[in-house]
Amino acid sequence: MNGNTDHFNNLNPPQVNGTTQHRQTPTSSLHDLSQIHGALDAVYSPHSTNDQRQEATAFLEQAKRDPQAPHFGYGLASDRSQPASVRHYGLSLLEEPIKYKWEDLEEQDSSVLRSWVIQLARDLDDNDAAFLRNKIAQLLEEVAKRSWTVEWLDLDTLLVELWQGSLPHKLLVLYVLETLSDDIFNRDDAAAALREQGLSRACVDIYVPAAVLNQHYPLREVEVEVRCGDEGWISRLCVLLDWSLDNHPQKDDRVHSCILRVLACLKAAVTWIMPKALHATRFLDHLCKALSVADVGIQMGTTEVLYAFYKRAQGPFIKEIEYTELFTNMLLPDRVNLLKQVYQYSTVDVRDLDYPKYALCKKFTEVLSSIGEFIEERPSAIPPNGTDLTSFFDLLVEILRSPSLVVSIPVLHAWTRLLRCRAVTGSEAVTHLIPVLLETCSSRLLRYEALPDDADDDTSLFLFEDFDTVPERHAFLGNYRRYCMDIVEVIVRLKPFDAMYHILGQAERLFSNPYDSEAPSAAAYGKKSIPFLRVEAQVTIIEAALKGYLRWLDDEETIDKEREAQCKALESYSERWCRTILTIPMQDPAIKMKIIQTVTMFATKVLLRNSDLGMWVVEYLLSLDTASDNDTSQHVEAAKSLEVQVTNDLGRLAILHADNLLRRYDQIETRVKQILTNSSSDERRKAGCQALLFTIVQRATILDDETRGPRLQTMLQPVKHAWQTMELLSAVSSYESFCSFLGLDQILEFMTKQEFDKTEDWASRELNAEGKAKQAEIMARCDRIPLRLTKTMLAASTEKLREDSHNFKTACLLWTDVLPVLLPSILRLIGYAQAFTDLATWSQLPTEYQRLIRKVLTDRFWQAGISNESKDDFYTRINGSRTSYEGFASTVRGSVRQIRETCYFILYGMTRLQEHFFGIPDLAEPLAQALFTNANGLSAHQLSVLLSMSGALIEECPASLRPQFLPPMMTSLFTMLDNRISADWDSLERQKLEIVASGLLVEEMKTGSSRRRPHASPPPEPTLRTFVLSHPAILEPLILFSTHALRMRDIRSCTIVIAVLRSIIPAFQDSPHAASSSPSETPPSTIVAAPHVREFISTEVLKACINSLHEPYFVDLQRELASLVANILLLYGPTTSTPREILLSLPGMSAEKVDRAFDRIIRQSKGDGKYQRAVVLDLLEGLRGVSIHEQGRMERSQRRERPKVQQRFMEVDPGAQGQGMERAASPDLTGVADMFGGK
Repeated sequence: MNGNTDHFNNLNPPQVNGTTQHRQTPTSSLHDLSQIHGALDAVYSPHSTNDQRQEATAFLEQAKRDPQAPHFGYGLASDRSQPASVRHYGLSLLEEPIKYKWEDLEEQDSSVLRSWVIQLARDLDDNDAAFLRNKIAQLLEEVAKRSWTVEWLDLDTLLVELWQGSLPHKLLVLYVLETLSDDIFNRDDAAAALREQGLSRACVDIYVPAAVLNQHYPLREVEVEVRCGDEGWISRLCVLLDWSLDNHPQKDDRVHSCILRVLACLKAAVTWIMPKALHATRFLDHLCKALSVADVGIQMGTTEVLYAFYKRAQGPFIKEIEYTELFTNMLLPDRVNLLKQVYQYSTVDVRDLDYPKYALCKKFTEVLSSIGEFIEERPSAIPPNGTDLTSFFDLLVEILRSPSLVVSIPVLHAWTRLLRCRAVTGSEAVTHLIPVLLETCSSRLLRYEALPDDADDDTSLFLFEDFDTVPERHAFLGNYRRYCMDIVEVIVRLKPFDAMYHILGQAERLFSNPYDSEAPSAAAYGKKSIPFLRVEAQVTIIEAALKGYLRWLDDEETIDKEREAQCKALESYSERWCRTILTIPMQDPAIKMKIIQTVTMFATKVLLRNSDLGMWVVEYLLSLDTASDNDTSQHVEAAKSLEVQVTNDLGRLAILHADNLLRRYDQIETRVKQILTNSSSDERRKAGCQALLFTIVQRATILDDETRGPRLQTMLQPVKHAWQTMELLSAVSSYESFCSFLGLDQILEFMTKQEFDKTEDWASRELNAEGKAKQAEIMARCDRIPLRLTKTMLAASTEKLREDSHNFKTACLLWTDVLPVLLPSILRLIGYAQAFTDLATWSQLPTEYQRLIRKVLTDRFWQAGISNESKDDFYTRINGSRTSYEGFASTVRGSVRQIRETCYFILYGMTRLQEHFFGIPDLAEPLAQALFTNANGLSAHQLSVLLSMSGALIEECPASLRPQFLPPMMTSLFTMLDNRISADWDSLERQKLEIVASGLLVEEMKTGSSRRRPHASPPPEPTLRTFVLSHPAILEPLILFSTHALRMRDIRSCTIVIAVLRSIIPAFQDSPHAASSSPSETPPSTIVAAPHVREFISTEVLKACINSLHEPYFVDLQRELASLVANILLLYGPTTSTPREILLSLPGMSAEKVDRAFDRIIRQSKGDGKYQRAVVLDLLEGLRGVSIHEQGRMERSQRRERPKVQQRFMEVDPGAQGQGMERAASPDLTGVADMFGGK
């Protein structure tokens, strides 16, 4: 507007449809009221077409830009003869200049706007719709954020004036107070952040009673007087709450609504207001009065207030007695009794579920958990007299035993902390509860997600009610079990001997009779059978107990003779226990596997001093027949899993009991030779047995080096010779020879002969004898490649060895002679296996063959969070289709995948050999070519495995060898990633409409999720940052890929890449600017490409950020994107004009606005990142995408959000994730971020 104020000159605008008419302007469509009515009808009518609705919306949005829109909007909003929808649109015409043009207004214009909004607030009456009242309140709050304490000083006077009016006026004031408090303190609101200091001080002034400020802060300076009256809003809110509670809220909906709004306002305030103010106004008394009202809505609102306070960030008030009393006063006997009454009132029957009560119960237990955590944090603050801790802890146990795991998990988490506090566990109030806690947590370690869908117990029914999808349920139950294990562990540390004897005795009884005296049937075998689930849960209890016992031993600095005797007695008992349970006859291989796992835990963790047990277990495992004598697929798969477990356990035992095993080496070697010559022995077991002998010789300390070296070298000769056979060398001589060796050279002709092309559902048709024979041939030929033996021996050579140990150095020297023989063939196998999966390889074939191979190469995979079945169910279904046409296709692609991924794992193992691998001359180029040339043919799911291994190659490379090894590797990697992933996301966006229309949404989600996964690389050494930034050949594709990733519609990937870019931007500034810029590990002057990179970031990265800010999809990332933009403006603005030119090219952007933003960021921000971000968000306010609730399509409070109790406890604990080359792992961009961590 800038001085053009003619349309703001009159505070009494013309009346629409009244005696005074609005001035007519031929170019304006605002004055044709019928058009506005028609457009609003088209927007809100359910009968409008999309085109009509979009055209009407465009008309209404365009009208907001009319210079006379605010004037006309006030006329519409104040005209009570208009429909509510028209009056609401009038308010939106006022909103436009307030939110987007306020700083460009002359003082007179802003004063007129403010006076209009104030008048609308004063004119409110009982007949106005709630959404109109809320919109007026929103406008009042928007004006306050921009002018309060500057040119508008009497906001509080206005609010008090309105407060003394009708109930609608009180509700309007409550809305203003709530949103103002939230925007200033709890949300990242741009307008509020620009004036945060002044607004926050003003809020404190008007909320806190004057007596509290004068008493506790007598020297506090008041720059501007903004308050009205001495009470303060906390006091007024509590008085209104008390009055409303006394006026029968159940009988008056308006009073009931007022109570809920007061509670919402208190919830927004308690996160920041000083505890002294709450204490002075008897805040807790008022809340307890509300909590005692038998009304779910009021109790829920009160619970939300308590939760907001108890979970507030701990600031300088934490040590104040008033803060402490707000916790401890809830432990008074009458308050504890009230808490118990509310909990019991909110408990529900899952078969007749009262949803509001159940929601209250879940939130209420979080409040009790917070009080419990306070007791653990500050036990000395609890008064010894007057509080009723015994009843409170009894209540926590009662909640813990709730059949709803969602209700009990907050308290379960609190107990994991309470039991670690000596002051708590030493009290009688807790001591008598320990057996109940152990029993409850032990019973809850059952894998409920494995129970059948028709399970009828209360816990399962609650889980089905609380979680819509299997992955959500799995994530939650995984965390629940971890907390239960934690409690078992802590209890064992508290009562080691009593707890261990109890747990082992309980386990022996179960292992002796897992079927409850009923004969097991073949159909009952498997990981979902009730006997197996019971045994599995008991093994989990023992695992937690052993961890607790070992930590107890570590905690005890000195053990007296009595304790030492108790330890020896327990270890003796444990050994007898292990021998007993291992010899129990067991037909179910899955249960047998769990028992073996348990005994191995004892032999490798607790009974290390008793080497006889370890040797006895090794001999038992070597003599164990793991072959399945049952034809059912579940039994066969369980037998295979048992074999894997036996192989792994032999390796663990050999490492820890090598000396004793060496004494029985001849007997062990004899048994191993029998296994190797047995035609029925699995290749995995054969390789494991060879590795067993190798490990014994390598790790035995009683063997001299002169004997050890030649024996180990002899043991590696079979590996070396296997890669030198004419058969293998011929197989890797060409791609055609590779396919011929595997029996895949004529595979499409064979499948056509078997009518694969004429069969729609491959899983429903069984293979004939010829098909089964061909399938067996492919698997047998694949096993003839010595990959498994190589992988197993390589892993055994370095597992659990320190790099500075003598054994590790010996292993490196042994493999130095073998690597040159392996590597050429390994690299060729990778290239051929990747080429096989590339559809371009098959592009010359007839169309019908191309369709066939495309279907063959389509992976079946399980994706967490998306697949509509559990992981176990998925693999059961896959295993059940082995002899079908789909099983044959799986064998074809699975054999090639096995070759490819085993080669990856071998390369991963070679990285541990350090310079003996990375120092091989001219390795990097052929390695990069083998890994990345044909990588475009891999599916996104397969590509993630390649990237995990590539990250290990980058991470493990010694610093001295980086210049020769990393540039070819990383350049090829990021170039491939950029081309591949950008193309995949573009393709996915093009397919979305067709996919949704055809009902294939789940498959599209799996594809999208898989394409997110390749954004990965395990975290390299921090100093790698310097290397990467100093090499333009690596830096260029990395930054280009990161720029493209900013536009990929995936929140997690985009978040991580923003962190990457923010971490490297300071490295390219021309000179360090102010204290706000983070120090760069690499001085800018050492980076040759700095000017070019700086210009690229100032142009392309900045454009990508602005484009993403513009899209509604990225609305949840606007803070992060704005921070990245602010970094660019702060660090590059003083050097180059490019960022300014980019901003000026945006529509509606004036030089004055842009220069004001630069001035604020560079000269006024003083390193305040929140302020800098707010400047950017304010500058781009009119261009930013908005979420649905901001578009006015739904109220913010109506969004269906998952309860925080479920969100909090569904986050996967990073510490629980496995490491290594697990195929099921879900890598992300975190590794790229860590690359530039600068640690």
